[in-house]
Amino acid sequence: MQVTVGDRMSTQFTLVAGEASLDDTRMPDGNYVVILDRDGAPVALVLPDQLQDAVARGATKLLDPAAGLPATLVVRRGLELSELVNTPAVLMLRDAAIGAVVLDDSTDEIVGVLPVGALDTFLGSGEFTPPPTVLGWSGLSNDPRLPGRIDVPLARVMCSTCGFVNTLEFFDASSPPTCQNPNGMTHSLMAGA
Repeated sequence: MQVTVGDRMSTQFTLVAGEASLDDTRMPDGNYVVILDRDGAPVALVLPDQLQDAVARGATKLLDPAAGLPATLVVRRGLELSELVNTPAVLMLRDAAIGAVVLDDSTDEIVGVLPVGALDTFLGSGEFTPPPTVLGWSGLSNDPRLPGRIDVPLARVMCSTCGFVNTLEFFDASSPPTCQNPNGMTHSLMAGA
């Protein structure tokens, strides 16, 4: 049986508009807070106490670069966990991320959060079998999957220098790429906390 992101996600989260003033934002109760950009797309996944940290850093809005929002991984509900752990995107989860924002497969609606602990449990449970390293008879790996839609997990990273939200297939904070902001000077993408 294949275990999907949806099988292990939490639905205990609060959506908060990043444009809202932190003075007017009621600090949510619950496990996770998903910060949204102007278009309603996820920008960051934080814990409620991290919102207090943004206030302490002098941010007036969550989309203020001073808020120091962390890079966030975005995955689809139907993605198999075994596929997720075989992508470079999973490395973001080891770098102090608390989890990934989960989108519905067809509507792109935010439906949950995959806590990093759920992934740890999956890896330690024996449900995960690493893919074989032996090539098939024709020199190709044995891949029984039919071609079709391939959903690559995405990183959403708000630059702490300019505030632009970058969408990347992979983000490594120790070797940051160039910020994708088309309206500014070229600079390295610096993520928050």
